[in-house]
Amino acid sequence: MIRLEVPSSQPQSLIDALGAFVDGPQGPICIGQARPMDTDEGLLYFLTAFGETDAALFQGEVHFRWLSGLTELEFTADETVEFEANQLHGDLESPMLLHFKEALAMPETSMDENLVAFPNPFRNELSIHWHGEQEVLELRVEDASGKTIDVLDCKGIAEGPCRWVTHNLASGVYFIHAITATGHHAVRVIK
Repeated sequence: MIRLEVPSSQPQSLIDALGAFVDGPQGPICIGQARPMDTDEGLLYFLTAFGETDAALFQGEVHFRWLSGLTELEFTADETVEFEANQLHGDLESPMLLHFKEALAMPETSMDENLVAFPNPFRNELSIHWHGEQEVLELRVEDASGKTIDVLDCKGIAEGPCRWVTHNLASGVYFIHAITATGHHAVRVIK
């Protein structure tokens, strides 16, 4: 179990997300994600990290990122832990405490009114709308680490919404990217 200590200017909510990451050859790799649970002791996260203990990636430190669902700002934790198989960090009576002070920079994509996705957060289905004038050449979904999760076949998105059905998708932060001939538009969504 994990408890977060965050800046007083950042509200915590049940739509927040916490992720555990290791450094990979091409950037951070997410090895676990969690949503908060409302308990008598406040919001707590039950986060399980998965990895192969003999892989070189899991010989280093695990770092944590918290996404405020209300402000859409992402923070990195001051603390890291060594990845250890079958190791428990914190329990309900004595949760592991992570401190978040420093916000990460937003991704270098334009977040604008041309690309809209709702409901946000969503459960199993997302409706994606395009309001731009140019044709969308590619519509893809990436997870928080930048890995492509899905490429959507939405050729007629200018005429109506594109539906993305996600029954087996893990909870977490995702980015919908619309690529046009002259631009790149993105919207952050939370499942």
